[in-house]
Formats: sequence, structure tokens, C-alpha cells
Amino acid sequence: MKSKLINVSLLYGTGAPNPEYQEFFSAIENLKLLHESEDPETFLTQHQEKQSDVILVDLNGSGIVPSWLNTFINELAQTEVMVCSHSRDPDFLIQVMKLRAGGFIPLPLNRADFLATLDRIRVEREQRRNPGQNQVLAVTGTKGGVGTTSIATNLAVALAETRPGEVILVDLAKPFPQVGQFLDLKCPNTIMDLVTSADNLDQMFVQKIVQKHQSNLDVLLS
Repeated sequence: MKSKLINVSLLYGTGAPNPEYQEFFSAIENLKLLHESEDPETFLTQHQEKQSDVILVDLNGSGIVPSWLNTFINELAQTEVMVCSHSRDPDFLIQVMKLRAGGFIPLPLNRADFLATLDRIRVEREQRRNPGQNQVLAVTGTKGGVGTTSIATNLAVALAETRPGEVILVDLAKPFPQVGQFLDLKCPNTIMDLVTSADNLDQMFVQKIVQKHQSNLDVLLS
């Protein structure tokens, strides 16, 4: 079956256009570069006129998340927004993960990795058209000590009882993550192992980092 066309748009978050994107995209079938902009407000206007399936926010080599990016992503709640950068700084990557971004794409673009990303987007787009049972639940608190970890952990365990092997609890708390203590999991592997190896991830490595709890819950420690 022929893959459906995916429309991609580019926002140069540092204001520096990169012509290499056009050459890179032109070599990929069923992909169309829809918009390019150097300004978030101009981009949003273009997007309202004709919407993209996926948006790449190019931060070049910056390791700082722009103050406008969270609002920008929220304005595009129905669109996949991917952050691209040469930076591999762990704190920067964690900030990106905390946004509602669709993911992080390391620069320079790798054809195989980018095609895999497009395949994922195609699958997720079909899932949105035909909703299934998968969900992402975020449990947050306004400050430490209000019971966020307790609620998140108990909720995850309860869900794992009804859907064993299908639930993962990801601890993104800073600066004092406590999911490991709550579940009595003591392991040197954490989410930082995935962050620092972002360029070379495979299924076996991810399975090694994700911990198995006796409640049939998968856990990714902070």
C-alpha cells in the first residue's frame, strides 16, 4: 500500500534558515515541505491557512529551550511538534521532554532515523482517526511534598493490575525523584542512560533501562 503524503513545516527557532532541509526532504517520497518561517507568530498564521502533519522546530546548536516554545506547542495541540538541535546537553533534553513536544530529533538529520519518525507519525495519525485504548496520563504538583509521587505510583500500579505489561511509569521529578523508593527499586539505570545514548538507542537497550516491578508495572527511573 502506498504511504499517504505527510506535510512537514519548519520553524527556525534561532532565526537562522538552513537550506540543507530542502535537499534532505526532496529525497524522501510522500513528504512535502509545506511552510518555512523564522518567526513563531508568522508560522502560526501560515499554519492556520494550511495545516501540517508534523512541525520541526530547529534550534540549531542551542541548548536552551526558548521561552515561547511551550506556548507555541500548546497553540498546536493537534499537530506533531518535534524539536531539532545539535545539542545533547542532558538538562536541555529533559526540558524538551517535559514539554508537549512529539519528541527530539538530533541534528544533523539521519535519513533512517527520520524515516522511522515519519512511520511513527503515520501510525499515530491513523490511531487518532481510529482511537484505541492507549493513553498518556501526566500527574503533576505545584510544589514538592503534596503527594504527586504517591498518587502517580498508586495509579500506575492499579492500572498495571488491569493491564499487566502494558503500563509504564516514568519519573520526571526534579530535583528529588522518589518513585524508586516508593517501589523499592534499586538500579543504577535511569532515564539519563537513554538521554545520553539518544543517538544509539535500540529495543534491547531500552528494555535494559526500563525496570520491571513485581506488580507487572514497567518503570523508568529518574
